[in-house]
Amino acid sequence: MHFDYIIVASDLSDHAGAAVRWASTAQQYLGAKIIVVHVVELSVRTWVANAVKHFQEDPTALKRAEERLTHWYQDMAGTLPDEAHVMSGSVREQLCELVGQLDGSCLLTIATTMRNKVEEFVHGSTVRSIVARPPCPVVVVHPSHDSVNRMRPILVGSDFSSNADKAIALAADAAQQMGMTLHILHANPPMPLELFGHTATQETRDAALNWSYEQFTLQEERIPGLADVEYETFVAEKHPAVSLANHARSIDASVMVVGHSGESELAQSVLGSVAQRCLNTMPCTLVIVPRA
Repeated sequence: MHFDYIIVASDLSDHAGAAVRWASTAQQYLGAKIIVVHVVELSVRTWVANAVKHFQEDPTALKRAEERLTHWYQDMAGTLPDEAHVMSGSVREQLCELVGQLDGSCLLTIATTMRNKVEEFVHGSTVRSIVARPPCPVVVVHPSHDSVNRMRPILVGSDFSSNADKAIALAADAAQQMGMTLHILHANPPMPLELFGHTATQETRDAALNWSYEQFTLQEERIPGLADVEYETFVAEKHPAVSLANHARSIDASVMVVGHSGESELAQSVLGSVAQRCLNTMPCTLVIVPRA
């Protein structure tokens, strides 16, 4: 696993400090450059204050703002970032544009406020908008899991798709590089057969379980490096997001890794999205891996 840059998105709040601390510890293992970014969003509040116009027309004001951002990062992490940028516009669009401009691989890190769905509807959710279309692997830092803890395992979800393989490859590489154990979980809930006058028998459950473990074996054969990592496989019978959250709690996981389906935001809203649902149930820091 190699990343050239760890981008830390900050709104200068206390909870954003969790993303800073996580990035600071991750840098020790990844050796990537830290870029801290603050985006002044285009809103009625910033328009009335002429904040955006102030930055665009006064280079010295922008420089002072970036210096303050640097000092804020230092206060939170105890170290200096490699770069600090203050931008204006949509948070998601500016972060995506930065990822596209950088010559190298990026890991985008952002803290979650742990708001419920009602609060997100009222106030909006920057994290959810980024996770809906991640421009690169995205780390959503849980406030209680703001560092990389090598003593705790990495948990990754798998549906045996190509994108799940990509997520597992990233998780396996991280586990090997940091000396951590890896848990791979597949959620295989029983088919709802009641409509057809049938119920899931023990025989059908056993058949589904055997199929899942056969797929795990095939997965090891096609994912480079997986056989070199200490890992365990598990099958759960609940919804993937629920199963991942329950397992993460039971093993006190350091991070939970899931792949992104690559579906549009509309499709995710209609059909559901494991990555999006994991945001509501995440008991630890969550890593979203975009579709290959």
